Amino acid sequence: MSKQSQDVKGSTTVEILFFIPNIIGYARLVLIVISWVHIDEYSICLPSYILNVVLDGIDGWTARRLNQVSNYGAWLDVVTDLLGRGMMWCHSFKYGYAVVTVEWLVFLGNTERANGKQWKESFEQAPRFVHWVMDNGYKTPLGAFAIIGLHVLPIWMYSLKFAVVSESLIASFLTYTLVVARVVCGAVELWCLWKYVELLLHRHPHRDFLKA
Repeated sequence: MSKQSQDVKGSTTVEILFFIPNIIGYARLVLIVISWVHIDEYSICLPSYILNVVLDGIDGWTARRLNQVSNYGAWLDVVTDLLGRGMMWCHSFKYGYAVVTVEWLVFLGNTERANGKQWKESFEQAPRFVHWVMDNGYKTPLGAFAIIGLHVLPIWMYSLKFAVVSESLIASFLTYTLVVARVVCGAVELWCLWKYVELLLHRHPHRDFLKA
């Protein structure tokens, strides 16, 4: 039995739905909707989205602190992340949809590969580079660098598009630094995608599928 299942044992569906970290997740969704509605008004969109990102760092801590870790909460957290980043990427970058597509495919693949475990715990056979990023829940120097690129680059791109940040040498340096950080994260995502493809290639097809 997974740690998540143990933590919610005895809780009803309604109780899980209204765990404190999940309520924080719903608040994040509201903030993303506000950002989306005001996507062309950076004075509203940007603060709303940044508050959503701040809450993203609080919900996981709250879940562990209150012993309210759940599969539903983990799913809600990642889906909320993807919706928010997808909004920012698609509005800030011509090829943002490509980044969003990769992120959703990785989420799908990691969820299926985890097979009941927390997806972050499904990297036992990963190469050393992936461990440098993923070990201890990204609590490594390279992992922190990758997470900064993952979460901050879309915000930065949005800020550049609306001239919230003035162009300068420092701004250019930060842009390139964030891009490198996102590339590090992207390298791990590509490995995850390949492992998912391997899983599909070696999985025995369902009989109903063969009859179709």
